[in-house]
Amino acid sequence: EKKMFERCVRLIFIVSLTISLVGLVSFIAFMLGKYPWTMKFLFYEPIKASLIPFPRISSTLKLPEMFITFSQLGLVSGMAILELEKDAKRKVTLILGVAVIIMAACIAYSRSLTGFLFAFSMMLLSKKDGRPLLFFKIAAALFTAFILLSVVITSVWLIYPVVVSKDP
Repeated sequence: EKKMFERCVRLIFIVSLTISLVGLVSFIAFMLGKYPWTMKFLFYEPIKASLIPFPRISSTLKLPEMFITFSQLGLVSGMAILELEKDAKRKVTLILGVAVIIMAACIAYSRSLTGFLFAFSMMLLSKKDGRPLLFFKIAAALFTAFILLSVVITSVWLIYPVVVSKDP
């Protein structure tokens, strides 16, 4: 029964990583400007273009918010597998996979990203590995605070848009 649960957690991580990779590849291809098919995997709202001037990753899901929520499952499962893994090479692979999920979630940029980053920060803070992880703990907490602040500012900006003009 424990093995079956571990397999399910690994499956969630692999699916989330695959969806994140599809989103990242689509975003990079779009930024290179050569592949119009990538817009199927990206989400762009012209009304929010002044706040978010780039398309956000939605990958194979309908909205970036759905993508981030699903990515959070992948993040939690990846961190859980990382705790159980003994092999150093597999740990490096898992860390890279978690990094891909985090990058894709950050490019999806949504208010739900704050919950994602909060969960990541809490997972890092709960680890007791000492000094090597201290930098990542501080960086994750600062990045979460930055995203939270930017989400509050952009939300207020959407409600009360600031118009800058040269006319007196």
